[in-house]
Amino acid sequence: MLAAAPQVEARVARALGPDPLLASALADRLAEAGAPSSGPVVLASAGSTDPLSQRAAVAMADLLGERLGRPAVASYLCAGSPTPADALAALRAEGHRDVTVASYLMTPGFFARRAAAAADAAGSVTSAPLGAHGAVARLIVDRYEEAAARRRTPVERGSAAG
Repeated sequence: MLAAAPQVEARVARALGPDPLLASALADRLAEAGAPSSGPVVLASAGSTDPLSQRAAVAMADLLGERLGRPAVASYLCAGSPTPADALAALRAEGHRDVTVASYLMTPGFFARRAAAAADAAGSVTSAPLGAHGAVARLIVDRYEEAAARRRTPVERGSAAG
């Protein structure tokens, strides 16, 4: 979009995740939902066919697992595998009873309902989406400040280079 509008002065910030601040927000949302403090967690992300996005979800699951001190598995609500239902079933088949679902989503809506339905079907707890959590707000400010401090690249100046 910026390349198509050379008169616009704008910078593009990095994606929000994966980031330890999001892991903190996810952990808080799990605690707010009354999730057990033991057992693995299924991280329910929207999903993408982009391999970089899928790797980012795995990295976010790893950060969440480190934050919680227990395993976390990435899952995808569309365009990826495993789905939250498949991840829950696999963990239950391994003998885990206290499995929870962390909604790696920003807002309520279609994907949040799908994550909750998968958890409900498996008798698991689902966290609320990240929403207006303070750690998310801090991360948005961090990304903004980082982008504002960076020199504009050729693409950000509106050229087709880059």
